[in-house]
Amino acid sequence: MYKIGVYDRYLSTAGGGERYSCKIAEILSKDKKYKVDLLTDLHTDLDLVSKRLNLDLKNVNLKIFPFLSDDYSKRITQNYDIFINATYLSSLPAAAKRNIYLCYFPTPFDVDFKIVHKLLLTFFRIPATKLFKLAEKINNDFANIEVLEGVYDVKRFMLRRGSFTSGKALILYKYLYKYNNTYNKYNKNNKYNKKYSKFSDASIIIGLKNPKSLGVNQIKCKISLYKEINLNKEIKKNIENIEDIKNIGNIKDIGNIEEDKNKKNNKNNIIDRFQLIFSQDLIVHKGQKQIIDLSKILSQINKNLTISNIVNISDDAKTKDIKKTKDITKTEDVTKTEGDIKTKGAAETKDSAKIDKAQSNFLVTVESDVFSVNKEKKGQVDSRKLGIVIYNEQKISFFKKLILKVLGFIPLFLITYPKNLNFLQTYHKIISISEYSYYWIKKLWKKESDILYPPVEVESFEPSKKENIILSVGRFFPEHHNKKQLEMAQVFIEMYKENAELLKDYKLILAGGVENKKEHLEYIEKIKKVCDGYPVDVLTNIKWNDLKELFSKSFIFWHAAGMGEDENKSPEKFEHFGITTVEAMASGCICIVINKGGQPEIIQNGINGFLFDSWEQLKKITLDVCLGKVDVKMITENALLRAKDFSSENFKSKLINIIESELERIKSKKH
Repeated sequence: MYKIGVYDRYLSTAGGGERYSCKIAEILSKDKKYKVDLLTDLHTDLDLVSKRLNLDLKNVNLKIFPFLSDDYSKRITQNYDIFINATYLSSLPAAAKRNIYLCYFPTPFDVDFKIVHKLLLTFFRIPATKLFKLAEKINNDFANIEVLEGVYDVKRFMLRRGSFTSGKALILYKYLYKYNNTYNKYNKNNKYNKKYSKFSDASIIIGLKNPKSLGVNQIKCKISLYKEINLNKEIKKNIENIEDIKNIGNIKDIGNIEEDKNKKNNKNNIIDRFQLIFSQDLIVHKGQKQIIDLSKILSQINKNLTISNIVNISDDAKTKDIKKTKDITKTEDVTKTEGDIKTKGAAETKDSAKIDKAQSNFLVTVESDVFSVNKEKKGQVDSRKLGIVIYNEQKISFFKKLILKVLGFIPLFLITYPKNLNFLQTYHKIISISEYSYYWIKKLWKKESDILYPPVEVESFEPSKKENIILSVGRFFPEHHNKKQLEMAQVFIEMYKENAELLKDYKLILAGGVENKKEHLEYIEKIKKVCDGYPVDVLTNIKWNDLKELFSKSFIFWHAAGMGEDENKSPEKFEHFGITTVEAMASGCICIVINKGGQPEIIQNGINGFLFDSWEQLKKITLDVCLGKVDVKMITENALLRAKDFSSENFKSKLINIIESELERIKSKKH
């Protein structure tokens, strides 16, 4: 089975880029030869994302991957056969066997920077970078802790700050054990027994807090500690039934190991590989923080550790070690010495294998009541299900804790902003999403790319009885490549005033997703204020089925991203492709879109839609359509045919060809 990681930092926004990345994950996850992880930096409800994007992600594993450092990124990405970076404006270096960079557009990384950002970058980039490197050492390179699921902000947790959970958090702790260089004889059951002395920095201390801001009097919690069950290859070969397994390493509570032998290793059965060793129920009152120290339990476990119950030692090393020791014991008595195996009257045995370290994995689960805050702020509701706040309370000095505290307030762009394009050297292939993106990647980055048009669920859309609706769909944000919703609203109001009788039954609907960011919400409010008293509806974060219905009954579709901008000076401000345009075509809308960016690749002017170069031209074409001066039937039929060229099936076929080509390179070791 091949491991594939798809990285989308902005997964929670569920925009057009997220539909692209998640469609990749969906397609590949349905093939049994692929194990697919969807990586993002904040915990996201994958079921909610699936519903909003109308995708089936049940076979996809969600993995929280906060950017902490280049080295941390390398440790995460190197575990994959293929790593696909599908994050807009990402400079993340990758270290998988084959790495693919999905480029929506080669936008300058400082495109949104204001003077304050540039000043911070100039004076604080180097100190911030050094602090993050120091934090890596403080946190043992972040290597021994992996948040599997259920912690909303993993970066905060890693930096020893609190983060809300989703009601069930799973955290994996990996510890190295060092052995005392002594060998014990085989006992009468022919068991190899190699003692380990202690493990490095074995400390699991969890803080649980019920913050006053949550407004909950008490939260019921349960914290559990599990130890991974060791079943190495040699042992598994000789297992005849479940009773044999229970005799290994004195394991009594075996869980679902017998069933697990025939199951896939997926996100739903990770606990099946662990043995419960501790559990405690708690009640955390409002404003209270409780510390749970599991270190003493680890110490008790450590006292009786042997090679048979340490996990993740190389199976080949153990087999070789056991075999050679057996050969010695058959002929001579074995005497224990410091660091070596010697036979009575014989020279030092040079072939004796040495295992200096072994890794044991522990799983901590934190379950708690969950609460829906549902606090509204400027029309945006926080609908997350929040559980207990969790802290990593491993003991460190006050100085180290202070450094980690400071890091939590350092803007991430100081670390992630690339000084150059060297990160692209870590990628083996670049994918562009249109001819427009292809052209600018080659011009700005001097790189070739393969065009893979975004997938559009054209089969999900169909025309219905049309209403006098002019529709525009796109995320609401005021930055560089915004969709010009404010300007379109102003144009419609002008048209409405000038053609009151013709447009008396028409209305403009602006629909799209919006993030819970101050500037984005203020942009929404600005549009609503301008439209007050006119037939303009602003719909945010609507459900997929509601959006499809809206498309199907809308008569006209507008798209104006980039209008008024200079394509040569700011090419990133234009639509790089135009998924919503294709969706509108598949719904039988008359599309009137800007004659810039990726739109002309989709629309043939006067054949399957219309292109405009000015606001006045947009108004004229729209009025002609409303007056019946165009052949609506012909335009609609051609649009329905053109939309099929961008279907998910065509996307799937081309995607699989790309992935299989990369796998062939892995097999032939040409990467």
